[in-house]
Amino acid sequence: MRPSDFVLTVTEVTNATGEPEPGFSILGRLSNPTGVPWVIFGTWCDVQIQDRSHCLLHLLKHVPVKLPGIISQNATNEFVEVRVDLSARKFEWVENLRSSTGGFRLFVQLEICGASFTQEPGKQVAQFGVPDVFQLIPLNLTNGFEVSRDTWLNLLRTMGFGTTEVFELPTTVLAAAPDLKKALEDLRAADQAFRSGDWDGTLAKSRLAFEAAARVVGISDDLKTGFLELWDRALPFDKDAAKRSPLNNLVRELANFQHLGRHRDKALTPVDRKDAILVLRLSLAVFEYLSDRLNDAGVHA
Repeated sequence: MRPSDFVLTVTEVTNATGEPEPGFSILGRLSNPTGVPWVIFGTWCDVQIQDRSHCLLHLLKHVPVKLPGIISQNATNEFVEVRVDLSARKFEWVENLRSSTGGFRLFVQLEICGASFTQEPGKQVAQFGVPDVFQLIPLNLTNGFEVSRDTWLNLLRTMGFGTTEVFELPTTVLAAAPDLKKALEDLRAADQAFRSGDWDGTLAKSRLAFEAAARVVGISDDLKTGFLELWDRALPFDKDAAKRSPLNNLVRELANFQHLGRHRDKALTPVDRKDAILVLRLSLAVFEYLSDRLNDAGVHA
């Protein structure tokens, strides 16, 4: 019997119910194709996540896992469940590592302390004598397990993480203002840049969305002039007149921040993920507000 004959197969990553803290479960099957049973005294698990540079970083390290007390010979489907708590810090960590497709790769390793028995003819497991020498059995899932973007986002929703934590562009954004379609396309391009870890590109492409909106009113892509006209159309009544100037200032200052993404040679002004997600959220909020106001006013951009 060789311990390396044991096989661990991860089958699913799913939501963990009935727990006070947010988290998810990794489900798998453990097979013992050897000809002798094993008594299990302790099992521990490591879970690693692969980042965009293919480095493996620990999500869990040496965490106890419950397995049956005896894994019989030729067993094929012993159930394994590993619970991963997702604190706010771990959540942000995983979000930082997500690939351009929005998913990520998990690697699971089990470490089992157990003893093998030599079965005597006609005896049951409970009648076995003294076990053989204790062994520490390393079990590795070398191929990993791919967690898709859709699977991950569904898990986050069941864990209570919303759009304030996870930036995802809804498909219905700006539906009330079809004339701003090009702006929405640029926002999606910014989202793709964000998913690929291109923080400078995220800022630059989100600025393109504002320039596209400014062009809709028949003026150049000058943001100040274009958005003055847009706010006049979106807030046409005197009761809302005091809102236009602050809103235009908001767009102008946001555009100045976005402009940092176009000057990658400015080493003294680095752009990171926190900058990128701030710009994406503010940009989406501005366009949602603009879309809703244009719809309320009954006008197209």
